[in-house]
Amino acid sequence: MRIGFVVPALHGGGAEFVVRQWRDELGRQGHHVTVYCYGPELRVPDASHRGDAQFPFRSRLARGIGVPFWLRRVAARDDLDVLVGMMTFANLAGLVGLRLGIASRVPFVISERTMTSAALSRQGRVGTAKRRLARWLYPQASGVVAISHPVAADLLGGYGLDAKQIAVVPNPVVGANCGADLGKRCAPFTRRPFHLVFVGRLVDVKRPAMFVETVELLQREGHEVRGTVIGDGPARGALVRRVDELAAPVDFVGWKEPWWAAVPDATCLVLPSTLEGFGNVLVEAAARGIPSVAFSSALGVADAVVPGVTGELVTGHSTADLARGVLRATVIDDDAVGPARRKWLERFSVESSTGTLVDALHEFHGRR
Repeated sequence: MRIGFVVPALHGGGAEFVVRQWRDELGRQGHHVTVYCYGPELRVPDASHRGDAQFPFRSRLARGIGVPFWLRRVAARDDLDVLVGMMTFANLAGLVGLRLGIASRVPFVISERTMTSAALSRQGRVGTAKRRLARWLYPQASGVVAISHPVAADLLGGYGLDAKQIAVVPNPVVGANCGADLGKRCAPFTRRPFHLVFVGRLVDVKRPAMFVETVELLQREGHEVRGTVIGDGPARGALVRRVDELAAPVDFVGWKEPWWAAVPDATCLVLPSTLEGFGNVLVEAAARGIPSVAFSSALGVADAVVPGVTGELVTGHSTADLARGVLRATVIDDDAVGPARRKWLERFSVESSTGTLVDALHEFHGRR
């Protein structure tokens, strides 16, 4: 197949990571893949993959008006069998360009990476406008690739899509880049002292301050504990001040790739997010033998954590709830659950994920 992906860039976030994994594996399987980047950086998206293309204009206005027409032109020029949008702007731009007026012969598939309704509701008037536009345009997609079952349910219930349009494709998290050996027994989960890890962009929706407060609470309760924050973002300044206020034993190391190389003695990954479409780091932690804890109310994490096997999903919303989750997650008996954990992780291998994606794209292409 000749497959195209639409994404802001090839580096910088979870969707970009997923596209790189799919692109490389699809290429190994003999498919022809082109990535169309529309972000403001005017450069070749990936020098090692010369077939990729960059939208030639930088301004936000030019992207808003020009990307739909650009996508229609390049999809026809490159004789694509299917074009896949990644995230809301790419989805809307692709649908406007390929489905409004005289529809393009190229099937356009949308892909959402978070709980779209909740995410857009936090963006004020702009988010409201995008949501109304999505409700009108999304049903016209040739198909939908959802990152998790909660994301699929949100699209099904909130945007008038038919269940036959939707395929849940697990993220390609486990593979050579993860450095995981699924046949190897992980280190025991009962290691002490506690070394808790937060991995992600430092933004309010991730609630990194709650991670710091969890470390401080466990210390106050008499546990030997320290924390490491891996990531950066606009909330870093406030988070550093919170660490100083609490005198919490938390270090900042910035963004590291791979993140687990910076914390070889990590005993638990803590993700206090209010909302997640999935949570790649939760699967990466499981593949490295690190249990994880997240709030079940974040919704998408339900596909990324197996309670009692790879970590714990916490009911509640407080720091105390999170701390209790850490205590439960770090006594999981790997001798008992290790085989089940490794079997579950195979679902997120690059090969398995890409195979599921190809099956879905073949089905969507056949319906055009």
